[in-house]
Amino acid sequence: MKKIIFILFLMCGWMCSPFTFAQAKKGSPSKKPTKTAADLKAAQTSSSTTDEDTETDEEKLKKLLEERETVDYHDDPVFRRRNDSAVNAIRMRKRTFGVFTYKDVKNKNRLQLCINLVNKDTNYRYCANDSICKYPERHKILYQKKITDTTYMLIYVFAYTKAPSKPNCAGGKEVKIYYIKWNEKYNTAKFKPLTIESCYKGVTNMTKTNPEEWDGKTPLTVSFHKGSSFYDYIFDPAAPQKGFQGANDDSTKE
Repeated sequence: MKKIIFILFLMCGWMCSPFTFAQAKKGSPSKKPTKTAADLKAAQTSSSTTDEDTETDEEKLKKLLEERETVDYHDDPVFRRRNDSAVNAIRMRKRTFGVFTYKDVKNKNRLQLCINLVNKDTNYRYCANDSICKYPERHKILYQKKITDTTYMLIYVFAYTKAPSKPNCAGGKEVKIYYIKWNEKYNTAKFKPLTIESCYKGVTNMTKTNPEEWDGKTPLTVSFHKGSSFYDYIFDPAAPQKGFQGANDDSTKE
């Protein structure tokens, strides 16, 4: 009888223990699941995606332009449907002013230099075959004036020479100034490029004042040397209809 009472006493003490009661209520602690190889791979992918998202739109766009040497944005539907900031930036180019290099849609081995003109809801794109002045580092509107329905513009384009066929031109320059007459009413335009410097073509810029620093009010004089001749062209902002006036040099125009 004493043994039975003693056993009942121990059982009562065990059941009344706060620790035992809490454990019985919560149940035994479960072990943390171990990560599988698939989970680790998914975590790495998520991490890499996060790292890519830290890139700025400009960095993504620069990387995308490098890809365009081998991938054509226009012809690759998967590439074109990519929904990221870099691709969106390329789409936005159609609605913003800029100077860009594109691959010819019909001939993928040919590069084109394109200029987007934009004024409010009106935009115009000009493209010309140009594998020399490609992927410009700088471009700038030097002059812009609207007279009736026509806008007269000067656009400066600067690119470092990127011609593998001329390794001696590494670090060389390709510089153009476009004279533009844009009729916004009918959305038609005429472009006349003037090459003032080209390592590839052997044109040496002799202009005294950097066109990028021109005030846009006084006449702009650009000078260059090609072959055995010197050339001077003058643009008068008071008479933009005349364009560049000077000696004709068809070899510098494209």
